[in-house]
This record gives sequence, structure tokens and C-alpha cells, in this order.
Amino acid sequence: AYFEYGLTASYGSYAPNSSGEYVLNSIFSHSVGSQAYYRTISGLTASTTYHYRVCLKAPPSASAVCGDDVTFNTAAAATVSCSTAGSPIAFGTLSSASIATATPNATTTMSCTFSAGCTLSVKDGGDGSNPGITTTPTYIIGSANASFGDTATLAAGTEGYGIQAATTSAGSGGVVLVYTRYKQTGDAVGGFELTNQGLASSSVAITNREIAVTHKVAISGLTGPGAYQDVITYSCVGN
Repeated sequence: AYFEYGLTASYGSYAPNSSGEYVLNSIFSHSVGSQAYYRTISGLTASTTYHYRVCLKAPPSASAVCGDDVTFNTAAAATVSCSTAGSPIAFGTLSSASIATATPNATTTMSCTFSAGCTLSVKDGGDGSNPGITTTPTYIIGSANASFGDTATLAAGTEGYGIQAATTSAGSGGVVLVYTRYKQTGDAVGGFELTNQGLASSSVAITNREIAVTHKVAISGLTGPGAYQDVITYSCVGN
């Protein structure tokens, strides 16, 4: 026994009946008389209607006898998307006497149809060698502190720079959890890296869930003068 399948009732492809399974994405099953036949097939296009039928041929010299035409639809491909609003942000004039908070927040809206959810990541440009906020002539306020630690508690008069992340009530679907590094409050911040760091993640599909990021910076009396800036990149992937 074997299956014929394709995009029309003319088929065009075939697969032998199999007693084993593969890690593939559609299962053909059909009965002829009291006998059931099946085969798992890979490489099918998402969101597409396929035709198939089971055929019998025995002995080898005999003509094939085929069952009725049957159709099925493949599932839609999983998708993920994210967009960030609130760019550019600004700290205004910095003072060593206080900790500055940028406005507005950077809010990312994320959706995905992956059954295992999706992850939002963040990275910054720094000075190309280390993460932080920079000015020209070259001076960097390290993230999260002068030692480029993962986290830091900012204090007026001591250099440091980083973010706090929190979810909002917007959207639907599963819960989005902020990674411990960035789940900070008060004057505590999570530091950036030059490579992607997980910011928040879901374990199931979500629709228009929001993650709001607050940026904070502190300078010292020795911090170099200038207009400081940073290039921050948000990206998302399916889990």
C-alpha cells in the first residue's frame, strides 16, 4: 500500500505505507476495507490544502486500486513580532547630585503564536567594547556600573546606568515574566550587554503583551562633559 498526495487531485507525490513514525508535520491515515494505513510526511507548506488517497497494488504486476480523494489543511506557521515605542528617550541635563530617569519609557509590544511562547531580548551599542552610555570625546558611563556589573544600585555621585523592566496589563494570552536581572525597582537597575540578554519571556502564545522599560543613570563629579547617547536594540524570537 502507498499514499499519493499533492496540491490537487492529480497528486504528484507518493509515500509508501509505514509502520514507523518520523518527526514530521502531517499524518495520512485511511482505511480500505478493514485495513488501516498511515504515513507521516514532512516538508508540507503551512496554511495549505492537500489532497491524498491510499492505493493498493498486489501482486506487483497488478494495477493499483485507489481509495477516494481526501483533503486536509496544514496548520499555519508560528509567528512572532515585537515593536518598541518611546524612542528616542532623553535624560535631560545630568547632575551628580541626583539620579536621572529618562522619559518616556520604552514600551515593547510582543505577540507570538508559538506554543512554547516567545522571548524579548535587549542589547546596547556602548562604546563597541563595553556596554554603557557614551559621549564624544570618548567617555563611557558603564552599565550597570563602572565595573560593568550585571546589576547595581545607583547612587548620586557614583557613575552607573541601566534599566528596570515591568509588564503592563495590556494584551491577552499567557503571562509574560521579566528576567530577574531586569526586574528591579527603586534605584536598582539591570545592566546592558553588547550581546542579546533575555529581558522577558512567555511560556505560551500571547497577543499584544507589553513590557515597559525605565532607563536610569547617575554621574559623578568627575564624569566627562558632553551629550551622552546610547543605541539600544530590542528583538524577539519564538521559544
